[in-house]
Amino acid sequence: MDSESIYDSGALSPDENKPIKSFSKRTKKTLKLLLSAAIGIGLAVAAIIIFRTAFTGASTPEKAAAEYIKASLIYDVDGMIDYSSPYNKTVLCGMSGASDGYVKDYLKKAYEQAGTETGSAENIRITHIDSVEYKEGDDRFEEYLQTYAEKADRDEVSAVARVTLAVYNGKKESTHVYLAVKIGPAWYYFYTAK
Repeated sequence: MDSESIYDSGALSPDENKPIKSFSKRTKKTLKLLLSAAIGIGLAVAAIIIFRTAFTGASTPEKAAAEYIKASLIYDVDGMIDYSSPYNKTVLCGMSGASDGYVKDYLKKAYEQAGTETGSAENIRITHIDSVEYKEGDDRFEEYLQTYAEKADRDEVSAVARVTLAVYNGKKESTHVYLAVKIGPAWYYFYTAK
């Protein structure tokens, strides 16, 4: 039988006679691994971006206090809100449960009326001196949360930290004790201790 008669009979098509290109098992395994890694990296990057844009606060109590203080020294309303606890947001605008948008608008209007503008952080230096963290069951935890409960829901707080910072505002240096609270995975500025 010649080759044309095979095609004519319908037994084989001309395409079926051509060699099929396929990847070796090793190549397939490598491609699957690369694809899985690319998907994993893409999901991790997306999660980080979503986390950073959706959530505020800091990873440590020292950073929460320092970033809030720096933002307040330069009148950076967005920074102040990002690192403020619900307690401090109530103090800032005088209204409990106000949305971040409301607090931002309130502060921006207050700063505009006072004639203040956002400054520069280049001359500000904040140095961490000491920190102590308190959790449920500690006397200090309960003491600090009594104050917190006056303006916000204390049940959302899992830890309180007492943070001592030296702050140079571009003119003089002073040392203060600040309190930060842990809400969920993040830390927020609570208030300046006396």
